[in-house]
Amino acid sequence: MISNQVELKGSLAFEGHLEFNGILEGEILSGGTLFIGPDAVIKGDVAASKVILEGKVHGNITAAEAVEVRDQAQLFGDVRSGKFIIAEGATFRGRSEPLEGKAASPDFLPTFRHLIPKLA
Repeated sequence: MISNQVELKGSLAFEGHLEFNGILEGEILSGGTLFIGPDAVIKGDVAASKVILEGKVHGNITAAEAVEVRDQAQLFGDVRSGKFIIAEGATFRGRSEPLEGKAASPDFLPTFRHLIPKLA
C-alpha cells in the first residue's frame, strides 16, 4: 500500500496487488492488480493486468483483464482492455477499445431482411 502522503516521480513497477493512494507523475507497470484509491492522482500511463480506479488518472490505461472506473473517479485518457466497466457517477474523457483489436460490428442485415416485408 502506498498512502496519500507519498509523492513519486518516475516509473513504478510491481507484481501482485498494490493499493495506491499517493500522487505519481510517471508510469505504472505491473502484471498484477492495481487499486487506485480515492485520494490518488496519477499523471501518466498505467499498464497492469487489472485496474480499479477510484481516484484520478490523466493518462492512458492498458489492462489485460479489466479496467473498472468506480463512482466519483476521473479518467482522462484512452483505455485498452479486455473488459471496461464504468460507473454512472464516474467521469471519462477519452476512447476505449478492446485489447485484442477492434471488435467487429454485428451483421444486422439478415435480421432486417426478415423484418422488412417484400414489396411486390
